[in-house]
Amino acid sequence: MKSTSKRVLLILAISLIVVGAVMGALWGTIFDNILKSQLELTNDSTTFKLWKETPIPMYIEFYMYNVTNSEEVRNNKAKPILIELGPYVFSEEHSKTNITWNKNQSITFNQVRRWHYLPDKSIGSLDDKITNLNTMSLVVASMSHQFPESMIKFLNIFLNKEGSLFNTKTVRELLFEGYDDKVIYWLKRLEVFTHIHIPFDKFGWFYMRNNSWSYDGVFNMFTGTGQVEHLGKMHSWNYYTRVPYYDGHCADVNGTAGELWPPNETGNEVTMFVSDLCRSITLNYEEEQSVFGVVGRKFIGRRSVVANATDNADNKCFTRGKIYPSGVFDVSGCKFGAPAYMSFPNFYLADPFYLDNVVGLKPEKDKHEFQITLEPRTGIPLSVSGRLQLNLHLQPVKGITMYESVPDVFMPMLWFTERAAVTPDLADEVKLLLIVPTAGQGIFFGLLGLGVFLVLVHVLMTLRGNWKAGEANAQLVVTS
Repeated sequence: MKSTSKRVLLILAISLIVVGAVMGALWGTIFDNILKSQLELTNDSTTFKLWKETPIPMYIEFYMYNVTNSEEVRNNKAKPILIELGPYVFSEEHSKTNITWNKNQSITFNQVRRWHYLPDKSIGSLDDKITNLNTMSLVVASMSHQFPESMIKFLNIFLNKEGSLFNTKTVRELLFEGYDDKVIYWLKRLEVFTHIHIPFDKFGWFYMRNNSWSYDGVFNMFTGTGQVEHLGKMHSWNYYTRVPYYDGHCADVNGTAGELWPPNETGNEVTMFVSDLCRSITLNYEEEQSVFGVVGRKFIGRRSVVANATDNADNKCFTRGKIYPSGVFDVSGCKFGAPAYMSFPNFYLADPFYLDNVVGLKPEKDKHEFQITLEPRTGIPLSVSGRLQLNLHLQPVKGITMYESVPDVFMPMLWFTERAAVTPDLADEVKLLLIVPTAGQGIFFGLLGLGVFLVLVHVLMTLRGNWKAGEANAQLVVTS
């Protein structure tokens, strides 16, 4: 009976040693394969469920610039004095629709974004009135140089009658609701003569975007199937692998779509394609950052993003042939020809040229930095603060009376922060996920140790049995 128990003990010990040693050595690889299968975008992966209907709370905060001395600016008698109003805060929800799985391990889809106003988180009201440049009048004036003299005379008469240099509208009109504009009304009817195409019937910075599946365009990105390092990376946008708004490498559609990132990211920079800008932006690693106890790698937008071709030669193909001091980049081709330029809020990291031409701005790193923090092993975004400012270039326009005496200034119109962060509950799930490899190895090597211990027990039991047998034999000899 004792012999059978010892054999069972030995078999158990050897089994524990084999399982513990093999699984302990291979657990890291096994876990990585399991993790990859869940990170890859497939019909039944965890990532797909989270990506299709983003569960992380997201917000967008708008800050509007109100010009308090429009009459003086109109006659170039003073710098624009700006008062920043807001934030006007909206919750933001993302969902994906029109999903098509492709044979090249990519997925094609449209994105629906929904915004809901949150008065309790906002400062001010959507009925606040904002005075700033009349965007549509400026668009027409800025495009007039491409027309013959006779057409410029017509546009001058047209703008004097229907346009204005400044206008005053409510925040709700300027953002999502839009407002009727006589310039739009007549341009849509005179398109055959002016060849100026206006694809909307009202003007508002986010007009027609709320709950639209088509506005953001058609995305095609890699699913990471078989090559998880390509997860979330863009293949094309609106069927372009190279957008028509820029030249050279600047036209390339590259980087991630912004929501999914490849795991095991250890590089010093990450790139994301921003459809609102029709271009990619590269962020640089700055430091480690803890978000609810999860340590991530923080990437930020540095001056190189908004540098001109002199300060950053790689940006030459973004300039569209125009060289301005570092601090803004041209998105006019992406914005229906409007003289639109993006910068960091309050001209953060910009050349003093921009701040010197207006009054009321105060750039600060903590408030105006563009940043994203990624958990490196999984690529999960822990915290995002995407901050950008929209500016219109106001300058004298020959032949257009309304603009002949205006100053040359990049006028801030609004800036926004798109903010998202994991919740404490989600952070706990990420922490649990991250300790699985170490915990698994600990368990399996623990089994290995237990197996070794049981082998020692078996050896001791065998030796003890031998000792007792020896003693018994010795007593028999003595008795004999």
